[in-house]
Amino acid sequence: MLIKTDIMPRDTVKTTLKTSRKPTRIDSGVISLFSRPSDFSWIIDINGECWLVETGKSGLTLCGYCKLSIDPDGYDRRRDACKGLVRVVSETPQQTCVLGFSNWSGSLLNRFVEIKAQYTSIKSAKWVSGYHEDGWIDVDAVLRVEGAEMVEVEMYLPGEDDRIGAKTLDILYHSEPITSVELVRGQVQRVLIPTAMAKQDSVELLIESEYAEDLQGTGDERLLGCVVTDVRLVEQGADPGAL
Repeated sequence: MLIKTDIMPRDTVKTTLKTSRKPTRIDSGVISLFSRPSDFSWIIDINGECWLVETGKSGLTLCGYCKLSIDPDGYDRRRDACKGLVRVVSETPQQTCVLGFSNWSGSLLNRFVEIKAQYTSIKSAKWVSGYHEDGWIDVDAVLRVEGAEMVEVEMYLPGEDDRIGAKTLDILYHSEPITSVELVRGQVQRVLIPTAMAKQDSVELLIESEYAEDLQGTGDERLLGCVVTDVRLVEQGADPGAL
């Protein structure tokens, strides 16, 4: 059977979803998108079943939902195995798209699948401001966290017994307090900060110290809050002390 190699015009098939059949949700992990840049065409492989993407617009949309490959051999191997055409019927603000299928003549098939974007968030914790190479942080320091539900910060307040014995630190997100800790001099303390809002985005945490250290006579003009000895990302359900 001779299979068409040209992508059909966008208006060949209506792009509105008119069916009582609920779309089948497909895990994006079993979907791959193969591109042939020479003619701006794509093939989608859904768990081993291949379809030619109907329009360039649908192909570009699917790049945000599927693993993309520009391997010519991979594209060519799947080209003759394509069962028909696929298009993006709809896309929602919740990063979900619905695909509709048709045969080679353009007749709609009563088949619809739903793909939800699977964003892989890079897990990291980085100081944006207020951190110094010797481990001290300023009275106002900002820590950016990505992809973690919780971060553990180890803090230390050095000093002798004749100095002020404790210091309160507040951790804020968008000016709203998340947690606070009272640091006792001479003791390393672990502070667990919930950051579930960082699972799909980065968040910046402001760490505010109650007062700056007294550095008179040292020649150090910095406004220092405390020493940070470690920062760790904590997985949900993990024992922080075991990390």
